[in-house]
Amino acid sequence: IDAGYTPSPGDVFDFVTYASRTGTITLGVNPYSGFSLIHQATRVRLAQAAATTCTWNGSTGPWSDPARWVDCSAAVGPPGGTPGPAETAVITAGTVTLDFPVVVGGLDMTGGVLNGANDLNIVNSFNWTGGRIEAPAGPAQTLILQTGASALLSGGQKVLDRRQFGINGSLIWTTGLIELANGAGIQISPT
Repeated sequence: IDAGYTPSPGDVFDFVTYASRTGTITLGVNPYSGFSLIHQATRVRLAQAAATTCTWNGSTGPWSDPARWVDCSAAVGPPGGTPGPAETAVITAGTVTLDFPVVVGGLDMTGGVLNGANDLNIVNSFNWTGGRIEAPAGPAQTLILQTGASALLSGGQKVLDRRQFGINGSLIWTTGLIELANGAGIQISPT
């Protein structure tokens, strides 16, 4: 069932309430996209799970390895246990390789390196205060801030190396330089 509504993290709605009941409530297939059905003592609720923040453990490895993401076991990725469209990825140190095209809810990058031969799409928020975002030599790879998303660039120097940064959402750049290296570029879509 598509009710024409996209749930936000933390949204909760009472689906059925009752003072008492006889028998057992069995929750079948959930027809409501984006919500979970939760059975409680006096009601059945539709709830959108709160967004998960997944922090890279500072090592070097592929995005797709759940063992390298801290506090991310509830994330649905893909693959499970890695940040996906409902999660925020936090990178403070280490090297994260985009080993497949990634769509993530948010990215907070304060240090470390994000590299790899695949695109990264950000659907909600991007905060960049430090670190390097790279791509290998070859066809251009893109970091895409999707329409409706917002970005905040602040802090010290940041490096964009061989990767394109496509801005389709809103951007606030308060402080810090961005070094564009080896053909990197920034494309701003008209609103």
